Amino acid sequence: MNAKAIALRLIGTHPDREDRSPENAAKTVTEVLAAVDTPLIILGSNHAEKDATVLIAAAEAAKGRNCIIGKAQEANYKTIAAAAMANSHKLIAMSERHC
Repeated sequence: MNAKAIALRLIGTHPDREDRSPENAAKTVTEVLAAVDTPLIILGSNHAEKDATVLIAAAEAAKGRNCIIGKAQEANYKTIAAAAMANSHKLIAMSERHC
């Protein structure tokens, strides 16, 4: 595989989808990281409230692997940013303000 990075979107954690747990998301992240050596971009389901817990669990599961975690939004950026920093990851942030 010649990919420079792999994006893993945890869409199954969205409450309107399968509503998978943060623990389930962490397990998925662990399994993907075990299977690849390529840098991983870990994305939530785009549900701000659920992503706050899911992305914390994902960041902890990938501790020290220098992943990119996202996206942090106005409603959840403090917890997601703290989890990314505490576990040695980068962060994708989104501004919801309109110019």
